Amino acid sequence: MHASFRLLGTMGLLLATPGIAQVRPEVIASDGDSNLAQTPFIKGRPSTFDIGGVKLGMTPAEVLRVASAKGMRVKWHATGARSFEEEVSLQMSRLQGKSSDFKLPAHTSGMGLSDDTGSIWDIDFYTTPTGQRVSKILYTSPMSGRTIEGIRANITQKYGLSTLSSSVTAADHISLIWCEYNKGDRCNNWGSETTLTAFATNRELRLDLGLDSPTRNAAAQLVKSTAKSRLAAVPTRDTF
Repeated sequence: MHASFRLLGTMGLLLATPGIAQVRPEVIASDGDSNLAQTPFIKGRPSTFDIGGVKLGMTPAEVLRVASAKGMRVKWHATGARSFEEEVSLQMSRLQGKSSDFKLPAHTSGMGLSDDTGSIWDIDFYTTPTGQRVSKILYTSPMSGRTIEGIRANITQKYGLSTLSSSVTAADHISLIWCEYNKGDRCNNWGSETTLTAFATNRELRLDLGLDSPTRNAAAQLVKSTAKSRLAAVPTRDTF
């Protein structure tokens, strides 16, 4: 099916559902598209993980398709980001010392989903040359009668053995970390590598899947290098 028709069908289903936050189809359509749902899932490799079907690197359009297929609702849709071309244009104006035309950001920067279990997905996006892509997924879910040990077993079954775990063993909580490079006590869960952290108490389960900062920073650096190369390709006009 053509991507635009597929997106319109998904949007129609979501917007027809009572209580759903307003999603702007024209924004979603301009944010690019992806097809990552069927990419291989590898235990122990956070860059391949999903949380309820949502994966790092997905565009808003693909996230909405996942939401529609799984019966999720859209709680909120934030449009606080610029497109890659808009960022490049802004950077070129800054390098030339010009004032750029003021334009409110109008691309997806975040989205919230929920389902009938009371679980919530708070999703962040970052700007790339091919559109807005998921950079972070924060999932919270009420325990609702589930046990700590049961959660530990289910999480381990899905994601594999964690790279790190809390040094304190307790019956009332778990704290686990999966790291992309799986280097044991050298694992860095402060952004330099893609990680999944899991924390559960008797009240709530939280999963936090975050893209590594070098990948996000590379996208920002590409904006600057693209702006410089485009300016260098345009000869300076004589004004004397």
